[in-house]
Amino acid sequence: MVAGLSEYMMKLSKILANNFCGLRYANIDVTAPVLMVAAHNGSGKSSLLDAIKLAVTSEPSRVVLKGDYVQMIKEGSKAGDVGVTLDEHDCVYDLKTKKGVAFNHADEMPAMPYVLDAPLFAKATLADRRNLLSAITGSTPTPELIAKRLLEKQCDSTLVDVLKPVLRLGFEASHKEAKNKQKEARGAWGSVTGETYGDLKGGDWKAPRPEFVDDELLAKQEKELAVLEADHDSNTQQIGALEQQWRDANNAQAQVTALQEKADLLKRRQDKKANDEKELDRMLTLIASLDVKECPCCQARLITKGGELLQAGLNGLTKELPNYIQARDMFMRAIANDIRDIAESQAAQEQLKNMGALANPALMLPNIDSLRIRINAMKAERATLKASIHKLQTDKRALEEASTKESNAATYHANIQAWGKIADALAPEGIQSDLLVGALKKVNARLRQSADDTDWFQISVGADMAITASGRPYNLLSESEKWRADAHLTEMISHLSGLKLMVLDRMDVLGTDNRNTCVQWLDVLADEGDVDTIVVAVTLKEKPKSMPASYQVAWIADGEVVA
Repeated sequence: MVAGLSEYMMKLSKILANNFCGLRYANIDVTAPVLMVAAHNGSGKSSLLDAIKLAVTSEPSRVVLKGDYVQMIKEGSKAGDVGVTLDEHDCVYDLKTKKGVAFNHADEMPAMPYVLDAPLFAKATLADRRNLLSAITGSTPTPELIAKRLLEKQCDSTLVDVLKPVLRLGFEASHKEAKNKQKEARGAWGSVTGETYGDLKGGDWKAPRPEFVDDELLAKQEKELAVLEADHDSNTQQIGALEQQWRDANNAQAQVTALQEKADLLKRRQDKKANDEKELDRMLTLIASLDVKECPCCQARLITKGGELLQAGLNGLTKELPNYIQARDMFMRAIANDIRDIAESQAAQEQLKNMGALANPALMLPNIDSLRIRINAMKAERATLKASIHKLQTDKRALEEASTKESNAATYHANIQAWGKIADALAPEGIQSDLLVGALKKVNARLRQSADDTDWFQISVGADMAITASGRPYNLLSESEKWRADAHLTEMISHLSGLKLMVLDRMDVLGTDNRNTCVQWLDVLADEGDVDTIVVAVTLKEKPKSMPASYQVAWIADGEVVA
Protein backbone atom coordinates (compact mmCIF):
# COMPACT_ATOMS: atom_id res chain seq x y z
CA MET A 1 0.00 0.00 0.00
CA VAL A 2 1.30 3.45 -0.88
CA ALA A 3 2.11 5.53 2.17
CA GLY A 4 -0.47 8.19 2.87
CA LEU A 5 -3.39 6.54 1.06
CA SER A 6 -4.67 4.44 3.93
CA GLU A 7 -6.30 7.53 5.37
CA TYR A 8 -8.72 7.61 2.43
CA MET A 9 -11.67 5.27 2.02
CA MET A 10 -12.43 4.89 -1.66
CA LYS A 11 -16.07 4.18 -0.96
CA LEU A 12 -18.33 5.23 -3.76
CA SER A 13 -21.65 6.32 -2.24
CA LYS A 14 -23.40 8.26 -5.03
CA ILE A 15 -23.53 8.19 -8.83
CA LEU A 16 -25.36 10.82 -10.90
CA ALA A 17 -25.64 11.20 -14.66
CA ASN A 18 -27.82 13.42 -16.81
CA ASN A 19 -27.87 13.16 -20.59
CA PHE A 20 -24.42 11.63 -20.73
CA CYS A 21 -23.63 9.49 -23.79
CA GLY A 22 -26.12 6.59 -23.73
CA LEU A 23 -27.59 7.57 -20.35
CA ARG A 24 -30.60 9.78 -19.99
CA TYR A 25 -30.67 9.73 -16.24
CA ALA A 26 -29.00 7.89 -13.36
CA ASN A 27 -29.22 8.54 -9.64
CA ILE A 28 -27.76 5.68 -7.65
CA ASP A 29 -27.15 5.56 -3.95
CA VAL A 30 -24.49 2.93 -3.61
CA THR A 31 -25.25 0.87 -0.53
CA ALA A 32 -23.23 -2.30 -1.08
CA PRO A 33 -19.53 -2.96 -1.73
CA VAL A 34 -20.26 -4.45 -5.14
CA LEU A 35 -22.46 -2.49 -7.54
CA MET A 36 -23.51 -4.58 -10.53
CA VAL A 37 -24.73 -2.44 -13.41
CA ALA A 38 -26.82 -4.68 -15.63
CA ALA A 39 -28.85 -4.06 -18.75
CA HIS A 40 -29.49 -5.15 -22.27
CA ASN A 41 -26.75 -4.42 -24.74
CA GLY A 42 -26.53 -0.71 -25.68
CA SER A 43 -28.60 0.51 -22.73
CA GLY A 44 -25.93 2.75 -21.14
CA LYS A 45 -23.89 0.47 -18.85
CA SER A 46 -20.53 1.62 -20.21
CA SER A 47 -21.79 5.19 -20.20
CA LEU A 48 -22.38 4.94 -16.46
CA LEU A 49 -18.83 3.64 -15.89
CA ASP A 50 -17.42 6.41 -18.09
CA ALA A 51 -19.45 8.90 -16.07
CA ILE A 52 -17.69 7.71 -12.91
CA LYS A 53 -14.28 8.15 -14.49
CA LEU A 54 -15.09 11.61 -15.89
CA ALA A 55 -16.47 12.85 -12.57
CA VAL A 56 -13.49 11.55 -10.55
CA THR A 57 -10.69 12.61 -12.92
CA SER A 58 -12.26 15.29 -15.20
CA GLU A 59 -10.74 13.23 -18.03
CA PRO A 60 -13.13 11.66 -20.58
CA SER A 61 -12.69 8.26 -22.15
CA ARG A 62 -14.51 8.70 -25.42
CA VAL A 63 -13.10 11.93 -26.85
CA VAL A 64 -9.66 13.51 -26.86
CA LEU A 65 -10.11 17.17 -27.68
CA LYS A 66 -11.77 19.38 -25.10
CA GLY A 67 -13.76 21.02 -27.85
CA ASP A 68 -15.38 17.65 -28.52
CA TYR A 69 -16.65 17.19 -24.96
CA VAL A 70 -20.10 18.41 -26.01
CA GLN A 71 -20.34 15.32 -28.20
CA MET A 72 -20.83 13.32 -25.00
CA ILE A 73 -24.11 15.14 -24.32
CA LYS A 74 -26.90 12.72 -25.16
CA GLU A 75 -28.39 13.30 -28.57
CA GLY A 76 -31.36 15.65 -28.46
CA SER A 77 -30.22 17.34 -25.24
CA LYS A 78 -28.55 20.70 -24.77
CA ALA A 79 -26.77 20.02 -21.51
CA GLY A 80 -25.37 17.15 -19.58
CA ASP A 81 -23.46 16.48 -16.39
CA VAL A 82 -22.10 13.70 -14.22
CA GLY A 83 -21.26 13.39 -10.56
CA VAL A 84 -20.14 10.95 -7.86
CA THR A 85 -19.52 11.05 -4.16
CA LEU A 86 -16.21 9.35 -3.41
CA ASP A 87 -14.73 9.26 0.07
CA GLU A 88 -17.31 11.89 0.98
CA HIS A 89 -15.95 14.17 -1.75
CA ASP A 90 -18.40 15.39 -4.37
CA CYS A 91 -16.92 15.12 -7.84
CA VAL A 92 -18.83 16.68 -10.75
CA TYR A 93 -18.35 17.61 -14.38
CA ASP A 94 -20.52 19.84 -16.58
CA LEU A 95 -20.27 18.87 -20.25
CA LYS A 96 -21.58 22.18 -21.55
CA THR A 97 -19.21 24.46 -19.63
CA LYS A 98 -16.39 21.90 -19.74
CA LYS A 99 -15.75 22.53 -16.07
CA GLY A 100 -15.64 20.12 -13.21
CA VAL A 101 -14.46 19.35 -9.70
CA ALA A 102 -12.30 16.23 -9.70
CA PHE A 103 -11.33 14.15 -6.69
CA ASN A 104 -8.97 16.46 -4.87
CA HIS A 105 -6.46 13.79 -3.96
CA ALA A 106 -6.12 12.39 -7.47
CA ASP A 107 -2.58 13.79 -7.89
CA GLU A 108 -1.51 11.64 -4.94
CA MET A 109 -2.97 8.54 -6.56
CA PRO A 110 -1.18 7.47 -9.72
CA ALA A 111 -3.18 4.25 -9.65
CA MET A 112 -6.57 5.98 -9.89
CA PRO A 113 -6.88 5.91 -13.73
CA TYR A 114 -5.99 2.19 -13.71
CA VAL A 115 -8.63 1.10 -11.22
CA LEU A 116 -11.26 3.10 -13.13
CA ASP A 117 -10.30 1.52 -16.48
CA ALA A 118 -9.33 -2.16 -16.14
CA PRO A 119 -7.65 -2.63 -19.59
CA LEU A 120 -5.50 0.48 -19.11
CA PHE A 121 -2.54 -1.29 -17.48
CA ALA A 122 -2.18 -3.71 -20.37
CA LYS A 123 -2.40 -0.79 -22.83
CA ALA A 124 0.18 1.29 -20.94
CA THR A 125 3.78 1.64 -22.07
CA LEU A 126 6.39 -0.46 -20.34
CA ALA A 127 7.75 2.66 -18.68
CA ASP A 128 4.31 3.64 -17.38
CA ARG A 129 3.77 0.11 -16.04
CA ARG A 130 7.13 0.22 -14.34
CA ASN A 131 6.51 3.66 -12.83
CA LEU A 132 3.09 2.62 -11.56
CA LEU A 133 4.30 -0.60 -9.93
CA SER A 134 7.21 1.26 -8.33
CA ALA A 135 4.78 3.81 -6.95
CA ILE A 136 2.16 1.42 -5.56
CA THR A 137 4.76 -0.91 -3.99
CA GLY A 138 6.67 1.93 -2.39
CA SER A 139 9.81 0.96 -4.28
CA THR A 140 10.43 4.25 -6.06
CA PRO A 141 14.15 4.72 -5.57
CA THR A 142 15.86 7.78 -4.09
CA PRO A 143 18.72 9.52 -5.95
CA GLU A 144 21.09 8.26 -3.29
CA LEU A 145 19.96 4.68 -3.80
CA ILE A 146 20.29 4.95 -7.59
CA ALA A 147 23.81 6.38 -7.23
CA LYS A 148 24.71 3.54 -4.87
CA ARG A 149 23.40 0.94 -7.32
CA LEU A 150 25.36 2.57 -10.17
CA LEU A 151 28.55 2.29 -8.18
CA GLU A 152 27.73 -1.33 -7.33
CA LYS A 153 27.56 -1.95 -11.08
CA GLN A 154 31.12 -0.61 -11.36
CA CYS A 155 30.04 2.58 -13.08
CA ASP A 156 32.55 5.44 -13.15
CA SER A 157 32.27 7.28 -9.84
CA THR A 158 33.26 10.64 -11.34
CA LEU A 159 30.54 10.41 -13.97
CA VAL A 160 28.03 9.26 -11.35
CA ASP A 161 28.81 12.41 -9.37
CA VAL A 162 28.22 14.48 -12.53
CA LEU A 163 24.83 12.80 -12.97
CA LYS A 164 23.65 13.11 -9.34
CA PRO A 165 21.63 16.35 -9.82
CA VAL A 166 19.67 14.71 -12.65
CA LEU A 167 19.01 11.53 -10.64
CA ARG A 168 16.48 13.53 -8.63
CA LEU A 169 14.35 13.77 -11.78
CA GLY A 170 13.94 10.01 -12.04
CA PHE A 171 15.09 7.16 -14.21
CA GLU A 172 13.77 8.44 -17.52
CA ALA A 173 15.45 11.86 -17.25
CA SER A 174 18.65 10.32 -15.91
CA HIS A 175 18.76 7.73 -18.68
CA LYS A 176 18.22 10.46 -21.28
CA GLU A 177 20.98 12.59 -19.77
CA ALA A 178 23.42 9.66 -19.76
CA LYS A 179 22.61 8.98 -23.43
CA ASN A 180 23.15 12.67 -24.22
CA LYS A 181 26.52 12.59 -22.45
CA GLN A 182 27.42 9.50 -24.42
CA LYS A 183 26.38 11.28 -27.62
CA GLU A 184 28.54 14.27 -26.71
CA ALA A 185 31.51 11.96 -26.11
CA ARG A 186 30.87 10.33 -29.51
CA GLY A 187 30.87 13.78 -31.12
CA ALA A 188 34.13 14.69 -29.37
CA TRP A 189 35.68 11.40 -30.53
CA GLY A 190 34.58 12.15 -34.08
CA SER A 191 36.04 15.67 -33.91
CA VAL A 192 39.41 14.28 -32.84
CA THR A 193 39.52 11.42 -35.32
CA GLY A 194 37.54 12.82 -38.23
CA GLU A 195 35.66 9.52 -38.35
CA THR A 196 32.34 8.10 -37.23
CA TYR A 197 32.56 6.30 -33.92
CA GLY A 198 32.22 2.56 -33.70
CA ASP A 199 32.58 0.36 -30.64
CA LEU A 200 35.15 -1.88 -32.30
CA LYS A 201 37.40 0.73 -33.88
CA GLY A 202 36.88 3.19 -31.05
CA GLY A 203 38.97 1.11 -28.65
CA ASP A 204 42.08 0.75 -30.83
CA TRP A 205 41.84 3.71 -33.22
CA LYS A 206 45.20 4.83 -34.53
CA ALA A 207 45.94 8.23 -35.99
CA PRO A 208 47.82 8.58 -39.30
CA ARG A 209 51.52 9.10 -38.62
CA PRO A 210 54.90 9.09 -40.39
CA GLU A 211 56.40 5.66 -40.86
CA PHE A 212 59.68 6.73 -39.23
CA VAL A 213 61.02 9.82 -37.45
CA ASP A 214 64.86 9.95 -37.18
CA ASP A 215 65.36 11.90 -33.95
CA GLU A 216 69.14 11.40 -34.13
CA LEU A 217 69.30 12.84 -37.63
CA LEU A 218 67.10 15.76 -36.55
CA ALA A 219 69.36 16.51 -33.58
CA LYS A 220 72.49 16.21 -35.77
CA GLN A 221 71.13 18.51 -38.46
CA GLU A 222 69.93 21.05 -35.89
CA LYS A 223 73.49 21.15 -34.50
CA GLU A 224 74.92 21.46 -38.01
CA LEU A 225 72.51 24.27 -38.75
CA ALA A 226 73.47 26.07 -35.55
CA VAL A 227 77.19 25.83 -36.50
CA LEU A 228 76.42 26.90 -40.06
CA GLU A 229 74.33 29.82 -38.86
CA ALA A 230 77.15 30.95 -36.57
CA ASP A 231 79.71 30.58 -39.41
CA HIS A 232 77.38 32.41 -41.77
CA ASP A 233 76.96 35.24 -39.29
CA SER A 234 80.72 35.43 -38.74
CA ASN A 235 81.46 35.56 -42.46
CA THR A 236 78.70 38.07 -42.99
CA GLN A 237 80.28 40.28 -40.36
CA GLN A 238 83.69 39.83 -42.01
CA ILE A 239 82.48 40.77 -45.45
CA GLY A 240 80.66 43.70 -43.94
CA ALA A 241 83.91 44.91 -42.35
CA LEU A 242 85.88 44.34 -45.56
CA GLU A 243 83.34 46.18 -47.66
CA GLN A 244 83.49 49.07 -45.22
CA GLN A 245 87.30 49.07 -45.45
CA TRP A 246 87.03 49.00 -49.24
CA ARG A 247 84.66 51.94 -49.16
CA ASP A 248 86.97 53.76 -46.74
CA ALA A 249 89.98 53.09 -49.00
CA ASN A 250 88.11 54.33 -52.05
CA ASN A 251 87.08 57.42 -50.15
CA ALA A 252 90.65 57.97 -48.95
CA GLN A 253 92.01 57.67 -52.48
CA ALA A 254 89.45 60.11 -53.72
CA GLN A 255 90.45 62.47 -50.91
CA VAL A 256 94.16 62.13 -51.78
CA THR A 257 93.41 62.87 -55.40
CA ALA A 258 91.48 65.97 -54.46
CA LEU A 259 94.20 67.11 -52.03
CA GLN A 260 96.94 66.47 -54.57
CA GLU A 261 95.12 68.57 -57.11
CA LYS A 262 94.99 71.41 -54.61
CA ALA A 263 98.62 70.91 -53.55
CA ASP A 264 99.77 70.94 -57.17
CA LEU A 265 98.26 74.43 -57.58
CA LEU A 266 100.53 75.96 -54.90
CA LYS A 267 103.29 77.25 -57.32
CA ARG A 268 100.75 78.59 -59.76
CA ARG A 269 98.87 80.29 -56.96
CA GLN A 270 102.06 81.78 -55.53
CA ASP A 271 103.07 83.09 -58.97
CA LYS A 272 99.67 84.60 -59.45
CA LYS A 273 99.89 86.29 -56.07
CA ALA A 274 103.26 87.78 -57.00
CA ASN A 275 101.85 89.10 -60.26
CA ASP A 276 98.76 90.47 -58.51
CA GLU A 277 100.95 92.23 -55.93
CA LYS A 278 103.10 93.70 -58.70
CA GLU A 279 100.08 95.07 -60.47
CA LEU A 280 98.71 96.44 -57.24
CA ASP A 281 101.91 98.27 -56.60
CA ARG A 282 101.78 99.74 -60.09
CA MET A 283 98.21 100.90 -59.57
CA LEU A 284 99.13 102.47 -56.26
CA THR A 285 102.05 104.24 -57.88
CA LEU A 286 99.85 105.64 -60.60
CA ILE A 287 97.26 106.81 -58.16
CA ALA A 288 99.95 108.40 -56.00
CA SER A 289 101.38 110.28 -58.97
CA LEU A 290 98.19 112.17 -59.33
CA ASP A 291 98.15 115.20 -56.90
CA VAL A 292 94.69 116.15 -55.83
CA LYS A 293 94.28 119.50 -54.12
CA GLU A 294 91.46 121.82 -53.17
CA CYS A 295 91.16 125.36 -54.54
CA PRO A 296 91.42 127.78 -51.61
CA CYS A 297 88.87 130.09 -53.27
CA CYS A 298 86.15 127.88 -54.53
CA GLN A 299 87.08 124.57 -52.94
CA ALA A 300 87.21 122.94 -56.35
CA ARG A 301 89.36 119.85 -56.67
CA LEU A 302 92.58 120.45 -58.59
CA ILE A 303 94.48 117.54 -60.03
CA THR A 304 98.05 118.07 -61.06
CA LYS A 305 100.64 115.76 -62.37
CA GLY A 306 104.22 116.81 -62.13
CA GLY A 307 103.07 120.25 -61.14
CA GLU A 308 100.93 120.57 -64.25
CA LEU A 309 97.20 121.15 -63.72
CA LEU A 310 95.27 118.40 -65.37
CA GLN A 311 91.72 119.23 -64.45
CA ALA A 312 89.86 121.61 -62.33
CA GLY A 313 86.27 121.39 -61.25
CA LEU A 314 84.05 120.89 -58.27
CA ASN A 315 83.84 117.15 -58.68
CA GLY A 316 85.84 116.43 -61.73
CA LEU A 317 88.54 113.83 -61.86
CA THR A 318 90.71 112.78 -64.65
CA LYS A 319 89.34 109.83 -66.48
CA GLU A 320 92.36 107.68 -65.60
CA LEU A 321 91.93 107.93 -61.88
CA PRO A 322 88.70 105.85 -61.56
CA ASN A 323 90.27 103.14 -63.67
CA TYR A 324 93.32 103.12 -61.45
CA ILE A 325 91.23 102.94 -58.34
CA GLN A 326 89.09 100.15 -59.80
CA ALA A 327 92.18 98.22 -60.81
CA ARG A 328 93.69 98.76 -57.35
CA ASP A 329 90.60 97.35 -55.64
CA MET A 330 90.45 94.42 -58.03
CA PHE A 331 94.05 93.46 -57.36
CA MET A 332 93.55 93.83 -53.66
CA ARG A 333 90.68 91.35 -53.84
CA ALA A 334 92.66 89.04 -56.05
CA ILE A 335 95.52 89.04 -53.61
CA ALA A 336 93.16 88.15 -50.78
CA ASN A 337 91.86 85.21 -52.86
CA ASP A 338 95.41 84.26 -53.70
CA ILE A 339 96.32 84.14 -50.04
CA ARG A 340 93.29 81.91 -49.39
CA ASP A 341 94.11 79.62 -52.29
CA ILE A 342 97.76 79.36 -51.31
CA ALA A 343 96.73 78.50 -47.76
CA GLU A 344 94.42 75.80 -49.17
CA SER A 345 97.23 74.29 -51.26
CA GLN A 346 99.64 74.45 -48.33
CA ALA A 347 97.04 72.75 -46.07
CA ALA A 348 96.52 70.07 -48.72
CA GLN A 349 100.28 69.47 -48.82
CA GLU A 350 100.35 69.21 -45.05
CA GLN A 351 97.40 66.75 -45.06
CA LEU A 352 99.13 64.66 -47.68
CA LYS A 353 102.24 64.49 -45.53
CA ASN A 354 100.20 63.36 -42.51
CA MET A 355 98.09 60.72 -44.37
CA GLY A 356 100.94 58.35 -44.92
CA ALA A 357 100.50 55.15 -46.96
CA LEU A 358 96.99 54.23 -48.10
CA ALA A 359 95.35 50.83 -48.54
CA ASN A 360 94.77 49.76 -52.08
CA PRO A 361 91.02 49.00 -52.66
CA ALA A 362 91.84 46.78 -55.58
CA LEU A 363 93.76 44.45 -53.31
CA MET A 364 90.69 43.98 -51.09
CA LEU A 365 88.35 42.82 -53.87
CA PRO A 366 89.57 39.19 -54.09
CA ASN A 367 88.96 38.65 -50.38
CA ILE A 368 85.51 40.19 -50.64
CA ASP A 369 84.61 38.06 -53.65
CA SER A 370 85.90 34.95 -51.90
CA LEU A 371 83.76 35.66 -48.85
CA ARG A 372 80.74 36.29 -51.03
CA ILE A 373 81.18 32.92 -52.72
CA ARG A 374 81.53 31.25 -49.35
CA ILE A 375 78.49 33.00 -47.95
CA ASN A 376 76.39 32.04 -50.99
CA ALA A 377 77.49 28.44 -50.55
CA MET A 378 76.50 28.63 -46.91
CA LYS A 379 73.11 30.03 -47.86
CA ALA A 380 72.51 27.11 -50.20
CA GLU A 381 73.66 24.61 -47.58
CA ARG A 382 71.53 26.35 -44.99
CA ALA A 383 68.45 26.20 -47.23
CA THR A 384 68.99 22.46 -47.76
CA LEU A 385 69.43 21.86 -44.04
CA LYS A 386 66.40 23.94 -43.15
CA ALA A 387 64.23 22.03 -45.63
CA SER A 388 65.42 18.71 -44.20
CA ILE A 389 64.94 19.89 -40.62
CA HIS A 390 61.49 21.27 -41.45
CA LYS A 391 60.50 17.88 -42.86
CA LEU A 392 61.85 16.06 -39.82
CA GLN A 393 60.19 18.54 -37.43
CA THR A 394 56.90 18.26 -39.32
CA ASP A 395 57.06 14.48 -39.06
CA LYS A 396 57.92 14.73 -35.38
CA ARG A 397 54.99 17.07 -34.73
CA ALA A 398 52.74 14.77 -36.72
CA LEU A 399 53.93 11.89 -34.56
CA GLU A 400 53.34 13.85 -31.36
CA GLU A 401 49.93 15.04 -32.59
CA ALA A 402 49.03 11.47 -33.53
CA SER A 403 49.92 10.35 -30.02
CA THR A 404 47.87 13.19 -28.54
CA LYS A 405 44.92 12.39 -30.80
CA GLU A 406 45.10 8.73 -29.88
CA SER A 407 45.25 9.62 -26.19
CA ASN A 408 42.26 11.97 -26.52
CA ALA A 409 40.37 9.45 -28.62
CA ALA A 410 41.05 6.78 -26.01
CA THR A 411 39.75 9.11 -23.29
CA TYR A 412 36.59 9.85 -25.25
CA HIS A 413 36.18 6.16 -26.03
CA ALA A 414 36.41 5.40 -22.31
CA ASN A 415 33.80 8.10 -21.64
CA ILE A 416 31.55 6.71 -24.34
CA GLN A 417 31.78 3.27 -22.82
CA ALA A 418 31.38 4.61 -19.27
CA TRP A 419 28.33 6.70 -20.14
CA GLY A 420 26.93 3.77 -22.11
CA LYS A 421 27.35 1.58 -19.05
CA ILE A 422 25.53 4.15 -16.93
CA ALA A 423 22.81 4.53 -19.57
CA ASP A 424 22.34 0.76 -19.67
CA ALA A 425 22.12 0.68 -15.90
CA LEU A 426 19.49 3.44 -15.95
CA ALA A 427 17.51 1.83 -18.76
CA PRO A 428 14.26 0.09 -17.87
CA GLU A 429 15.92 -3.30 -17.91
CA GLY A 430 18.72 -2.12 -15.63
CA ILE A 431 18.54 -0.87 -12.06
CA GLN A 432 14.83 -0.29 -12.44
CA SER A 433 14.29 -3.95 -13.09
CA ASP A 434 16.63 -4.81 -10.24
CA LEU A 435 14.67 -2.60 -7.89
CA LEU A 436 11.42 -3.96 -9.23
CA VAL A 437 12.35 -7.48 -8.28
CA GLY A 438 11.10 -6.87 -4.75
CA ALA A 439 8.14 -4.95 -6.04
CA LEU A 440 7.31 -7.69 -8.52
CA LYS A 441 7.33 -10.21 -5.71
CA LYS A 442 4.46 -8.26 -4.14
CA VAL A 443 2.75 -7.80 -7.50
CA ASN A 444 2.96 -11.43 -8.55
CA ALA A 445 2.13 -12.67 -5.05
CA ARG A 446 -1.15 -10.75 -5.18
CA LEU A 447 -1.83 -11.99 -8.69
CA ARG A 448 -1.11 -15.51 -7.50
CA GLN A 449 -3.66 -15.02 -4.69
CA SER A 450 -6.26 -13.98 -7.25
CA ALA A 451 -5.44 -17.00 -9.39
CA ASP A 452 -5.88 -19.24 -6.38
CA ASP A 453 -9.19 -17.55 -5.49
CA THR A 454 -10.62 -17.85 -8.99
CA ASP A 455 -8.85 -20.96 -10.22
CA TRP A 456 -8.05 -18.99 -13.37
CA PHE A 457 -4.62 -18.90 -15.03
CA GLN A 458 -1.68 -17.27 -13.29
CA ILE A 459 -1.19 -13.69 -14.40
CA SER A 460 2.40 -12.49 -14.02
CA VAL A 461 4.31 -9.29 -14.67
CA GLY A 462 7.94 -9.89 -15.64
CA ALA A 463 10.99 -7.75 -14.99
CA ASP A 464 10.60 -6.49 -18.56
CA MET A 465 7.02 -5.47 -17.70
CA ALA A 466 5.62 -8.08 -20.03
CA ILE A 467 2.24 -9.52 -18.98
CA THR A 468 1.72 -13.24 -19.31
CA ALA A 469 -1.07 -15.68 -18.45
CA SER A 470 0.50 -18.97 -17.34
CA GLY A 471 3.42 -18.09 -19.59
CA ARG A 472 1.38 -16.99 -22.60
CA PRO A 473 1.87 -13.38 -23.81
CA TYR A 474 -1.05 -11.09 -23.08
CA ASN A 475 -1.55 -10.16 -26.74
CA LEU A 476 -2.18 -13.82 -27.63
CA LEU A 477 -5.05 -14.17 -25.18
CA SER A 478 -8.67 -14.40 -26.20
CA GLU A 479 -11.13 -11.65 -25.33
CA SER A 480 -12.39 -13.58 -22.31
CA GLU A 481 -8.86 -14.35 -21.16
CA LYS A 482 -7.82 -10.73 -21.51
CA TRP A 483 -10.84 -9.68 -19.42
CA ARG A 484 -9.86 -12.04 -16.60
CA ALA A 485 -6.25 -10.89 -16.83
CA ASP A 486 -7.36 -7.24 -16.66
CA ALA A 487 -9.59 -8.00 -13.66
CA HIS A 488 -6.73 -9.62 -11.75
CA LEU A 489 -4.36 -6.79 -12.64
CA THR A 490 -6.90 -4.18 -11.58
CA GLU A 491 -7.45 -5.91 -8.27
CA MET A 492 -3.69 -6.08 -7.71
CA ILE A 493 -3.37 -2.35 -8.41
CA SER A 494 -6.36 -1.59 -6.19
CA HIS A 495 -4.94 -3.68 -3.35
CA LEU A 496 -1.30 -2.55 -3.47
CA SER A 497 -2.19 1.10 -3.99
CA GLY A 498 -4.63 1.10 -1.11
CA LEU A 499 -7.39 2.58 -3.25
CA LYS A 500 -9.66 -0.45 -2.71
CA LEU A 501 -11.71 0.63 -5.70
CA MET A 502 -12.39 -1.34 -8.89
CA VAL A 503 -14.40 -0.59 -12.03
CA LEU A 504 -14.92 -3.50 -14.43
CA ASP A 505 -16.82 -3.32 -17.69
CA ARG A 506 -18.24 -6.05 -19.98
CA MET A 507 -18.24 -9.01 -17.61
CA ASP A 508 -20.59 -10.58 -20.15
CA VAL A 509 -17.60 -11.58 -22.31
CA LEU A 510 -17.10 -14.37 -19.78
CA GLY A 511 -18.76 -17.70 -20.17
CA THR A 512 -21.32 -18.76 -17.59
CA ASP A 513 -18.90 -20.68 -15.39
CA ASN A 514 -16.26 -17.95 -15.41
CA ARG A 515 -18.96 -15.34 -14.82
CA ASN A 516 -20.17 -17.18 -11.76
CA THR A 517 -16.60 -17.52 -10.56
CA CYS A 518 -16.10 -13.78 -11.00
CA VAL A 519 -19.27 -13.01 -9.00
CA GLN A 520 -18.02 -15.20 -6.19
CA TRP A 521 -14.50 -13.73 -6.32
CA LEU A 522 -15.80 -10.17 -6.07
CA ASP A 523 -18.02 -11.23 -3.18
CA VAL A 524 -15.01 -12.66 -1.34
CA LEU A 525 -13.05 -9.43 -1.94
CA ALA A 526 -15.92 -7.44 -0.49
CA ASP A 527 -16.44 -9.72 2.48
CA GLU A 528 -12.77 -9.71 3.39
CA GLY A 529 -12.61 -5.95 3.14
CA ASP A 530 -10.11 -6.00 0.30
CA VAL A 531 -12.24 -3.47 -1.54
CA ASP A 532 -14.48 -0.62 -0.52
CA THR A 533 -16.33 -0.39 -3.82
CA ILE A 534 -16.48 -2.53 -6.94
CA VAL A 535 -18.51 -1.42 -9.94
CA VAL A 536 -18.99 -4.14 -12.53
CA ALA A 537 -21.09 -3.87 -15.69
CA VAL A 538 -22.64 -6.86 -17.44
CA THR A 539 -25.07 -7.43 -20.29
CA LEU A 540 -28.03 -9.54 -19.17
CA LYS A 541 -31.40 -10.39 -20.55
CA GLU A 542 -33.03 -9.47 -17.29
CA LYS A 543 -32.20 -8.21 -13.84
CA PRO A 544 -30.71 -11.04 -11.79
CA LYS A 545 -33.04 -12.32 -9.08
CA SER A 546 -30.52 -13.65 -6.62
CA MET A 547 -27.11 -12.20 -5.84
CA PRO A 548 -24.72 -12.43 -2.88
CA ALA A 549 -25.39 -10.11 0.06
CA SER A 550 -22.42 -7.91 -0.85
CA TYR A 551 -24.04 -7.05 -4.19
CA GLN A 552 -26.31 -4.21 -5.23
CA VAL A 553 -27.83 -4.39 -8.71
CA ALA A 554 -28.64 -1.31 -10.79
CA TRP A 555 -30.80 -2.16 -13.82
CA ILE A 556 -30.75 0.22 -16.76
CA ALA A 557 -33.58 0.38 -19.23
CA ASP A 558 -33.94 2.83 -22.09
CA GLY A 559 -31.04 4.92 -20.77
CA GLU A 560 -32.36 5.24 -17.22
CA VAL A 561 -31.51 3.44 -14.02
CA VAL A 562 -34.86 1.98 -12.97
CA ALA A 563 -33.92 -0.20 -10.01
